[in-house]
Amino acid sequence: MKKKELEKAIQELNQKMKNFEKIADLLEQQNKLKEVELGLREASKEKTGYPSIDKPWLKFFPKEALTDTINPYTLYQQLKISNEDNLEETALSYNGEYITFRKLLHHIDQVAGALLSIGVKEGDIVTLCLPNIPEFVYSFYAINKIGAIASLIEPRTNAERIKTFVNNANSKVMIMLDLCKNNIDKMIESSTLEMVVSVSAANSINNKAKKSLYTMAHKEVKTSGKYLNWNDFVSVKRLNNVAVSKYKPNKTAAIVYTSGTTGIPKGAELTNETYNGQNMQLKYSGITPKTGDIFLGNVPFFSAYGSSSGMHNALTNGVEIALLPSYKPQEFPSILLKYRPNHVMGVPRFYELLLQDKLAQKSEFAFLENIISGGDKMAPANEKKVNKFLEKHGAPKIKKGLGMSEFGGGFITTVSEKSNKIGSVGVPHVGNNVKILDPNTNEELKYGPEKNIGELYVTGPTLMKSYFNNQIESDKFFVIDESGTKWAKTGDLVYMDEDGVVFFIDRIKNVIMRPDGHTTPLLPIENAISKHPNVLSCAAVGVEVEEGKTGSLPMAFIVLKDNVEDISTLQKEIEELCEFNIPERERPKWYRYVNEIPYNLAGKVDMLKLKEKGITQNLQEKVTKE
Repeated sequence: MKKKELEKAIQELNQKMKNFEKIADLLEQQNKLKEVELGLREASKEKTGYPSIDKPWLKFFPKEALTDTINPYTLYQQLKISNEDNLEETALSYNGEYITFRKLLHHIDQVAGALLSIGVKEGDIVTLCLPNIPEFVYSFYAINKIGAIASLIEPRTNAERIKTFVNNANSKVMIMLDLCKNNIDKMIESSTLEMVVSVSAANSINNKAKKSLYTMAHKEVKTSGKYLNWNDFVSVKRLNNVAVSKYKPNKTAAIVYTSGTTGIPKGAELTNETYNGQNMQLKYSGITPKTGDIFLGNVPFFSAYGSSSGMHNALTNGVEIALLPSYKPQEFPSILLKYRPNHVMGVPRFYELLLQDKLAQKSEFAFLENIISGGDKMAPANEKKVNKFLEKHGAPKIKKGLGMSEFGGGFITTVSEKSNKIGSVGVPHVGNNVKILDPNTNEELKYGPEKNIGELYVTGPTLMKSYFNNQIESDKFFVIDESGTKWAKTGDLVYMDEDGVVFFIDRIKNVIMRPDGHTTPLLPIENAISKHPNVLSCAAVGVEVEEGKTGSLPMAFIVLKDNVEDISTLQKEIEELCEFNIPERERPKWYRYVNEIPYNLAGKVDMLKLKEKGITQNLQEKVTKE
């Protein structure tokens, strides 16, 4: 090619490049105009008023939260990867013993090898019947490491129910607290169990004085036959370099039994996504534990709330857990002052105890950063009292939430000061969606200033897989809409305000029907009576007027503060509160002043026992006192 021809070709090429640049500029301008147009459309678009479409709560979250995803790891992988730089930090503290993350991972590997050596394989179900002791943590993550499934059972569950859980899961191996042996003896021969590993609560205590005190109070449990001592178990010929089970989407990690507050517990199949999803969601919920912090391990790890929102979330954030295997609720204030945790979870009853504790009244609680209440309802009047106490003693306001075992803990939380409205439970977690349906028409209700009360339906990444071996209950719980989305029918009556903040009204099962067919929620009764300054706690239940006849009427059980003597004057004041706050047909028929409200093992009001207590009351008397 001649020089002139080459120069001409270069000129033509340069001209084409300029044309391309012009076209690119035009396209870029066009795209910008489209973005502006879309933004204007979005801004001008009228809101539908429906929570599931508008999602008004999203304004409480940063942009990055809306695109965040769950780490594709097993629970063991998440624990190990999260703490690669924290190996010398304390993971667990227990009776004066401090276990670093390095030691924790070593113990997990040890237990994983022992499980494989006795024949446990991927997909097998290993039953854990343990309180919050180090061996629970070792076992839970070891089971996950080898791809098996942990079935978590409350140690004080009766023998017949344990047998039902074990046989339903075809579980061959159980790791139990030694004090449960008498109970397990009653069912072991009629169960699928082939080996039971017995562990003492003093096993991880090295201090001789503390250990001897425990052994003096608890006789040594001898093991033989199908029983194996923990130390012998972890000393069996183990496999070295145990392979880590690979992550598989939607694989069951644990079976956690519902509290059974109003019926028989069901086994919720929680996945790796359930636990790791809770971590992701809590990161944007104003709960920010960090390495070096202390988390109070008081909520039982055999519960979804305790093992997911508590144990797994704390450990994968490099946080020390102060383990508490057992304690009495009235000890809660002194436990806070002893361990001085930065983060604590509990049911409302625990925080209400602070108001009456003499030592708490004289102490500061500035060490608390996150005070989380869940698992049961808290009357707005009590919430105000607790917040006033916390503010006076240097601590932040209480944070609340709503959730259930089927989601591995909370699915709604007060993520910020603006969403932490008195009487509310907060806003849906990142990645969750909610809708509120009219129980009669099944139509979605709108949010806003009007109290459109309906049943809450929730969907999200932490939703359980199913109820284990219980298709009937699974079909009742899940609802699949026309788009194929799987929703959880929670059984909670709620409404949502214009900010997307949710207010809990009551459990549908706690809404009674009067003999005249009128439905009556019980929570407003408890909220109204709790406003009285001399009321310590209150719980309401429906009681049949006549045995065998349809319908019941409300009975209020009231616990008073110690300084109350004149019941007649107080009763008039309480009735005035009910008249002011509750419609006539929904007020209590009977008032019972009692020494205490019955609570179940999870710390919630035991509605079954309360109803039984109501049935035995003298219905001829409007007001009685124990």
